[in-house]
Amino acid sequence: MKYNIGIIGAGPGGYVAAIRAAQLQQSVVLIEECDLGGVCLNWGCIPTKALLKSAQLWRDLEKLSQHGISIQGKTFDLKKMVSRSRSISQTLTKGLQGLMKKHNITVVKGRGRIKECRPMSLLVQVSGSGSMELEIEHLILATGAKPKSLSLNIPEEIFWNACSAMTPDFLPERLLIIGAGAIGMEFASFYQALGTQVTILEQGGCILPSEDHEIRQFAYKIFQEQGMDFHLGMELKSVTIKEDMIHALVASNTQNKNMSWHGCVKTDRILVAIGVTGNTEDLGLEKTRVCVNHDHIKVNGVFQTDEPNIYAIGDVIGAPWLAHLASHQAIACVEHIVTGVTHTIDPLSVPGCIYTLPPFASFGMTEEKAKTQHAIRVGKFSFSGNGQVLAQDSGPGLIKIIFDETTGELLGAHLFGQGSPELLSALLVAKGLEGTPEALCSIIFPHPTMSEMIHEAVLSAQGRVLHA
Repeated sequence: MKYNIGIIGAGPGGYVAAIRAAQLQQSVVLIEECDLGGVCLNWGCIPTKALLKSAQLWRDLEKLSQHGISIQGKTFDLKKMVSRSRSISQTLTKGLQGLMKKHNITVVKGRGRIKECRPMSLLVQVSGSGSMELEIEHLILATGAKPKSLSLNIPEEIFWNACSAMTPDFLPERLLIIGAGAIGMEFASFYQALGTQVTILEQGGCILPSEDHEIRQFAYKIFQEQGMDFHLGMELKSVTIKEDMIHALVASNTQNKNMSWHGCVKTDRILVAIGVTGNTEDLGLEKTRVCVNHDHIKVNGVFQTDEPNIYAIGDVIGAPWLAHLASHQAIACVEHIVTGVTHTIDPLSVPGCIYTLPPFASFGMTEEKAKTQHAIRVGKFSFSGNGQVLAQDSGPGLIKIIFDETTGELLGAHLFGQGSPELLSALLVAKGLEGTPEALCSIIFPHPTMSEMIHEAVLSAQGRVLHA
């Protein structure tokens, strides 16, 4: 069979590319070794949020007495939490299957490998339950990324990766998490909310280093108050098992002996969340001119590799590893292939959300970065000054908005607190429409809503804050 566009990988980049190509009247084949939706839908974004919702509900039970509500005999069923999470993923996967049929997209289950590069097409071999060869004019690699592993010789059964942490068969009394990035911190929130004693070990000097410093420090104190224990600037050196208990030897990574420290952390499981690396192996890339650099595929501004009719999108091309960015890249890539139109994706307009309890949401420059390039105005507002936050018992939080002092350009927005990911979208629209502080100040925000905090933060940047 011959197709205009072939895609290897059916995650948020791959399946969106397939749909957009079909909308543009292309014949499309989508090759996927596992389930439609990729890691995001099956083992990442969606099922983790389902688990975190369950954990949030359990934690909220502690507040019921403040509302005059008393419940006796509170318990939770971890197995049911996991089952609900898996069921949601399965429902969405079935929905994707329906979308593929709706758009007449051929879905082939199996491992796709490039067999031969021809002048005007590629020959892709698919192996799985059977074997077939497909001729494809333009190939898009959307193979995603996989978790990095520790280079320690330790029994695998004591370690969890994201998948095993998402489907636990027991609730550990103690959990050691290696890595204080987005994945590690989200799982820290889930298990801590359910009562696990969580210790986070981070090689760097802070949690979530890509976040704004002030927001990050504010959140760090909240997490400590929740009961999380942090060892920053530390590494895992070795692991031993004594009397069914895991003993993890940790030590500071400084070369200064006067500042060095080491100790033992007792735990029931170790969750490794030290980042991801692109899925570039076993794709037949050695038969092409595609360049792989540090386990990620090199592409140009239209997502084209050094092999003219091979493109790559999503996590396999490197940071930031975001599902929504992969989908946006998919549309830009396909429209360039079919129409020649070039879309520019502004990295400062790409949002990022971390669904800890409470969550982060941000885009653009941090205050530290903005100061190096601009004269800036910064507006801030605490969640504690918002009536709806207090009425809904939403807890602590902070919003920060950064503007260029001269032009009024919205350079960045950084939020931490319940509802932050939803609030961020209004600021993204303002960024896209080149909204200035003056324009945003003139908007009438409904009362009482959490969105009023956006107004207050903008007013703060103008020296006009009303409720702080």
